[in-house]
Amino acid sequence: DCTSPLWFLRNLLDLRVKNVLTHFMIIRILKSKRGYKMDSEILYKKVLDCCFEVHKALGPGLLESAYKKALVIELQDKNIKVDVEKEMPIVYKGREIQCGYRADLIVEDLIIIELKAVLNMNEIYTSQILTYMKLSNIRLGLLINFNVKLLKEGIYRRII
Repeated sequence: DCTSPLWFLRNLLDLRVKNVLTHFMIIRILKSKRGYKMDSEILYKKVLDCCFEVHKALGPGLLESAYKKALVIELQDKNIKVDVEKEMPIVYKGREIQCGYRADLIVEDLIIIELKAVLNMNEIYTSQILTYMKLSNIRLGLLINFNVKLLKEGIYRRII
């Protein structure tokens, strides 16, 4: 009988269970690799826009620290969460080793950015960003050299 209170409560409970399950399914889909990829790609483009803005304003020839501070300002102005000089501990035989390794910037816990202001890029810089990506389990890394005339020539993207 659809007018009884017991019928009403049972259907309400069924509806709530279905809503909770739907909610968890939506969350699972959003956290899937495809959802992650879309989120990181959108963020990647926003980060690049900020980098181009900094390079346009400051140009080449400054110290890395100046570009880092300017990029942090640019990211924060766009309400993008950024961690500066985040320590990267190493785990060796199950023990954490604090060695003083620090990633320049970690954006929204999705992208690691290593900044440079050098005349020539070196393979060690690529190794450095790849190591930081492995230590942090972050799949997308950007190595950006601001000491170039055209910034697009100083952007190196890495995915693991």
